Amino acid sequence: MAHSNLDTGLRTQFQQHLNGGGQLVLFELGAEIGDAGQLLVALPIYAGAYLLSENLQMLGTKNLGEWGNQALRAAILAAPQHLVLGMLTGAGRPTEGTSSWQPFEDNNGVSGHALYGALPLLTLAHMTHRPWLRVAYFTASTIPGLAT
Repeated sequence: MAHSNLDTGLRTQFQQHLNGGGQLVLFELGAEIGDAGQLLVALPIYAGAYLLSENLQMLGTKNLGEWGNQALRAAILAAPQHLVLGMLTGAGRPTEGTSSWQPFEDNNGVSGHALYGALPLLTLAHMTHRPWLRVAYFTASTIPGLAT
């Protein structure tokens, strides 16, 4: 469905009707989270959170370290799948000509914004035992996928 006519149609409908044709602050934030979620930025953040926790145990940073460790592991596991599936689907961006799925023709078949932007929030959802907070994290994890 990604980069297809259906995808373009849904995005257009969202932008024109649900989003009022403009950018809501929430979705601008989603774009920023998605951009920050790219691996070159995200991996040092996750590793830094883990290392900070390990070195400052007395300051109550145990949860920060656990989050950093789990998010780092998830990103390392997700990256090869992202690369392989992106190439396997072969979809290009609508602005790059054809966006049909042609295996190994392009590498944009999987959304990096959606994956790496959602990953820290999904990690938090996995870590919490509070149902309402888990729902909030799962819901928030969809926002980076809506980034423009």
